[in-house]
Order: sequence, then structure tokens, then C-alpha cells
Amino acid sequence: MKLSKTAVLLLCFTILLPFLCRAQNYQITGKVINTETQQALSGVNIFLDKTTFGTTTNQNGRYFLKDLPSGTYQLVFSFVGFQQVKKNIKIPRSYDAPINVSLKPRLLVMDSLLITDNRPDRWLRNLKVFKKRFLGYTKNSDDTEILNPEVLTFQRKAGDLVAHSEEPLKLRNEALGYKIDVYLNEFSIYGSYLRTDASSKFTRMEAESDRQRRRWEWERKRAYEGSFRHFIHALPKGNLFEEGFRILLTDHPRIYSHDNESADTYRGLQFFGRRDEVEVNDDQTDELWGYHKLGQIRLTSTKGYDYLKVVFMKERSERSLSRMMSTNFSINQVSFLKFPKGSALVDAKTALGIPPKPPVIYGYWAWSSNIPEWLPKNYKP
Repeated sequence: MKLSKTAVLLLCFTILLPFLCRAQNYQITGKVINTETQQALSGVNIFLDKTTFGTTTNQNGRYFLKDLPSGTYQLVFSFVGFQQVKKNIKIPRSYDAPINVSLKPRLLVMDSLLITDNRPDRWLRNLKVFKKRFLGYTKNSDDTEILNPEVLTFQRKAGDLVAHSEEPLKLRNEALGYKIDVYLNEFSIYGSYLRTDASSKFTRMEAESDRQRRRWEWERKRAYEGSFRHFIHALPKGNLFEEGFRILLTDHPRIYSHDNESADTYRGLQFFGRRDEVEVNDDQTDELWGYHKLGQIRLTSTKGYDYLKVVFMKERSERSLSRMMSTNFSINQVSFLKFPKGSALVDAKTALGIPPKPPVIYGYWAWSSNIPEWLPKNYKP
């Protein structure tokens, strides 16, 4: 029987489909033991940082992470009473060997303030400061709740506040529809500067109605649009202006200068640019980026300019940011990128900076980087 060309193609596709589907998902296995006793550890939390992918070890200390997407991630091993271990991995891996880990016990040092039903006033004051800086000032901050603040301990060092927790800090983000376990090694406040050493695991919340599900979908899309990840995804396509971005080369990480500014109107919003800045058109963006390796993007600076100024034109800055920066609310979301070594590497899917050349981010992206605005790195709009 003679088959038509269409039938032959359909038959080939049907045969290859299981292999194609399998090729899109990957897995990681391994075992976790106690460094001192060499005994298997059960119940160890293992997850890809800032994603929804995670598991725990069984009674034999073994774990199995499956259906993983490609990309560059941090694989985190965390267990109460043991030092946390992080491993930078790239999926797919060049080999299928298990990732085995030994966790070292650590001495638990209790804070001088014991958390009891009658909590000290000082601890409550520290908690208030921590919440304000940890959750930030975006509109999603009010909809994000810390469910177990009692696990936090605080220390004051020369007036600066340092917070840490032995147990995961559990958050509920009603704005975006996620529960988040934050493994907070340290959160330090030094005046206006913050230092964060933390890993996080996301869990999607179940919507109670179609209306809530649609609202979460809309809010997730809003949080994604204009983000650094959105910018990285749009860059290779060469349609940044269509996606809402404008890029300028500049020497100053400032939104605008009072004595040297110009305003341009786009979709009813105000775009401020300095007269000594140079705009990069879509057909010129290939000069700013290039593939370093498969799945990675190399961003480069242009000779004579220290920063890339990235303006997202489709959405205004939030009122709280406008008040903090003493700017008009009609101004757009303005961010800056600096490459200390002349270039920077980022993962093309997750937009995570890749050592030793991650980019330095200023402006709106830095301001809106608090956890209420976070999306899992495996989120797809």
C-alpha cells in the first residue's frame, strides 16, 4: 500500500513524539548523608532555588527530582541543624551521575532573646523593621504575609539589624497565588543597603474560584512584564520596542537630570532621557548581546558608556517608588545595568546571573526585587 507524503510525516511524528517529549524533561538523583556519622539523612529538603521543583530524601537518604526544565539553577540541600549546601548546575547535564551530598552538623547558637508568649518589645520592634525592608514597598507587599515570624532571631551590630532563621520562613503571597518557603541564612540591614543570603521554594496555591484564578494569572503576567527576565527573553528576538522596552547608553545611573533632561510621550506615559544619552534601536541590539554558550547570553557594554539604561514603556512606576525618588508618578519603570568586567553572563531562560560575571542591577529592577514580586524561575507567561 502506497502512503501519501502527509501520512508518512504523520506516522514519523507519532513514532518520534514520545522521544521528543522525554527530551524536554530531565531528572536528578542522589543520596544525602551525615558527614560525621556517614549515616543516611531522611527528610532533607532538596529543591531548585526560586522554582516550584523540590522534594525530600526518603528513609534511605535518597532523592529523585524529575520533569525538570533546561536552564542554569542552584540545587539546594537544607536540613535543620546542618549546614546548607548549594550546587550550581546546568540542565541538561553532560553526564547522568548522581549528585551525592554530605551535610555537616552545625552548632545551633540561640539568640539572647528567647521567643515566648510574652515577646520582648525589642524583638517586636526588630520584626517591624524586618518586615518593612524584607517585604518592600510594592503594592504586593500588603498582600504577602509571614506565617511563622516566631522562627526569626535578631541581632544588632553597631546599630545595624541582622536577621536569620534555623527553620524555613513560610510566606503566603495572596497577590500572585504562591506559598514560599524561604531558607534565610542571613538578612542584614546596613543603613539603606541590604544583604540577603537566602534560598526559596515556591508552591502554587489552589484558587478557590475562577475569578481568583484569573486574577492570579493577570497579576503574574503583570509582575513578569517589564522584569529583567522579560528583558532577557525579548533581547534575542530583536523586538524590544514592540515588547515595551527602550535602551539607552549612559554614563549616569540616574532617571533624569533636572538641568539636562528631555521628555518624550509614549502611550500617555512620560519617558525622561538625558540629552547626552544615546538610544539603541532594535536593529542595533545584536551589538549588546551574544551567545557565550548554548543557553547563555553574554551582555556587553559599549566603549565610552558605563551603563545600559532600560526603560519599560508599558507601565508606570508605582506611587511608593515615585515618592521615594521624588519623581512624577507618570514616569516609566527605569532600570540600569552595569558590567564591572566589560561583559556579563546570564542564563537565557531563568535570567540568573552566572558567576564570575553577573550583571549589577540598579533602579526599578533593584527596587522591585523584594520577595512579594518574585515569580518562580520556571514561570511561563
